[in-house]
Amino acid sequence: MILPESLIDKAHTGGHITVDDLLDAIRDTVETPEQWEVVLEVLRGHGISVVAAEEKAVGDNSSPSGSGSGPRSVPLDSVALYLQRAGALPLLTAEQENYLTRCLERGCQAAERLREGVAAEKAE
Repeated sequence: MILPESLIDKAHTGGHITVDDLLDAIRDTVETPEQWEVVLEVLRGHGISVVAAEEKAVGDNSSPSGSGSGPRSVPLDSVALYLQRAGALPLLTAEQENYLTRCLERGCQAAERLREGVAAEKAE
């Protein structure tokens, strides 16, 4: 997989890239956890770590350990990135969810009527 050159350049500047920057750069091209794993491997091969946005914003003096080491690398795997991306997308509107719920209820009621009909036929 070829990553955008601007992404690699930005990451090399600080030795890391934020999850948000990564998602913005390749959101439309990566769809499966396996593809995310390839992206992470390519970044690791370039010596680039992926950090959470809030950790990048934390200054050296605010680091929890007090070591002043700056942003820490967050252990992100392909599944975590995939789920983060999926969580950002709207799934169903309330109206769509209500419609599907009604369809499901009607389907369950129809299945029950069929079971009752089959049971009545067997009893005869």
